Formats: sequence, C-alpha cells, structure tokens
Amino acid sequence: MFNGFLADKDYIYTHNFRIIKSENVELLAVYEGSWPMCGVGNPVSSTAYLLKTVKDTGWH
Repeated sequence: MFNGFLADKDYIYTHNFRIIKSENVELLAVYEGSWPMCGVGNPVSSTAYLLKTVKDTGWH
C-alpha cells in the first residue's frame, strides 16, 4: 500500500474504488496543497496524483 493506494495484478485501488488498470502505469506528479475551510479557521490539506497509462493498441 502506498498513500492509500493498493495494487493487484490487474488494477490500482484507492479507498475501495478501482481507479485504473495497473498495467503500464507511470506516476507523473504529486500535487500537495492546503486551503482554509469555509467558516472554519483550520486549513484542509489535500494531495492529488497524476497517473499515466499507455494502452498498446498496435497499428491499424
């Protein structure tokens, strides 16, 4: 498991959701940020991951 991600031989999952096939996946970027919540003084942090997958379709 990596930051809430779990992978098996077919897919990558996060928090019980299947999000992408695990074949030929590349992690391109990780974006971290925080902002104040509306009406609350505590900042909320969030992390977003940019993943790339290549589907080999061959030439037609």
